[in-house]
This record gives sequence, C-alpha cells and structure tokens, in this order.
Amino acid sequence: MSEFVECVQGINEACKFLHFPIVSGNVSFYNETKNTGIKPTPTIGGVGLIKDYKNMITMDFKKKDNFVVVLGKTEGHIDQSIFAKDILGEKKGPPPEINLFNEKNIGKTLLQLINNKLIESAHDISLGGIIVAISKMCIKGNKGIKIGKFKGLINKFEYLFGEDQGRYIVEVNKDSLKKVTEILNKNSVHYDELGILTEKDIIIDEKTILSVEELKKLHNSWLKKYMI
Repeated sequence: MSEFVECVQGINEACKFLHFPIVSGNVSFYNETKNTGIKPTPTIGGVGLIKDYKNMITMDFKKKDNFVVVLGKTEGHIDQSIFAKDILGEKKGPPPEINLFNEKNIGKTLLQLINNKLIESAHDISLGGIIVAISKMCIKGNKGIKIGKFKGLINKFEYLFGEDQGRYIVEVNKDSLKKVTEILNKNSVHYDELGILTEKDIIIDEKTILSVEELKKLHNSWLKKYMI
C-alpha cells in the first residue's frame, strides 16, 4: 500500500511540473490474469491538443537514407526492464530515474522540431527500449534501418534494451539534419545519431540482422497465440 501511495504522489508531482492533465484513470487491487494477481499500479489517461492537424507527426518511418536520431541520453538502465524480466529472468533493482526538468525540455524541443517541420516521424522510447521503439517504426513504415557503431563504454544490450526515461526516436532527412542538431545543441538536449533507414531489415551488426517481414508476422499473431 505504501508503494501505491507514493506512486500516486509521484504522478501528482509530475503532472503539476509538466502541466499534464489527467482526464481518467483506473486502479484495481484484485483483478487477475491467468490466475496471477496484477500489481496495484495506477493506469492513467491523459489528453493533448494538436492545434493544426497538418503538423501531426506519425510513428512510421518514411524514406530510405533518412537519418534516425535518439533524443535524450541513454545510460543503459536494465533493472526492472522488459529485457531483465523476460530475457535475464531478473526482478531486482530500482526503476530508472526520472528527471522532470529534462523530460519537459526534451518534450518542448521535440514540439519545436515538429512545428518547424524538421522531422519526418517520431516515437517515444518506453518498454523494451530503443530496439522495440525502432521495431515498431519499421513495422509501421515497412522500412529497415542500419544501426551505426555504438559510442562510449555502454554495451549494445544496455543501449538497445535499456529503459532510461524521457527519450524519443526521430527521423530526419539529410537537408534538415544540420538545423535539427543546431536546435538540439542550443536547447542542451543530448542526442545520438542511431543509424540510417534502408528498404528492409534491421541491421544491428554483421551477426544480428532482423527481418522486418518476420517481425510484422510475429507482431500480428502474438495476441491470438497468447489468448489460446
């Protein structure tokens, strides 16, 4: 119960700082899925306003040879992630840290890029980390991506599967890349150039190539198999 109370208090603090309106929500302490009780985690619904629908940015990758950029710093936080639970079989450690100032700054910067028509697509990085976010964008846009070399000391598993908060994937064409990086630097937003879009396949390295067509089949069939 104390964890639940602190969770609600945290939501309250974040919403006030971000000026984010919650219009609905739900909490259940007793529901079960497959005879296992669910955690008492609040589920909330928020609302946003797109003043001009012509400026709307979708998540599907658009064009071959466009650059893919990660907004926000990736520290490689694996604890409590989908990777830790499903692949490593671990359920220990703290959740990733939340920095509301960075969250708000990156969000405002993303809106600036959208309003200035400097990006082609965008998607948040959440459960599953970078690799899941780009997979969704590849599936939706029927495009592939060749990921560049990893920078720094972080290993590729932490970089691709880490669930650090406040990050986004954006697609930028070559003519807009200089202007985009200028805005990011001016607003003190950390960014990584992740890779370049291709016609098919997610190429992580020479040994790791994921077929987008195969991902689409798995994505469209998992729910039916899960329900059986």
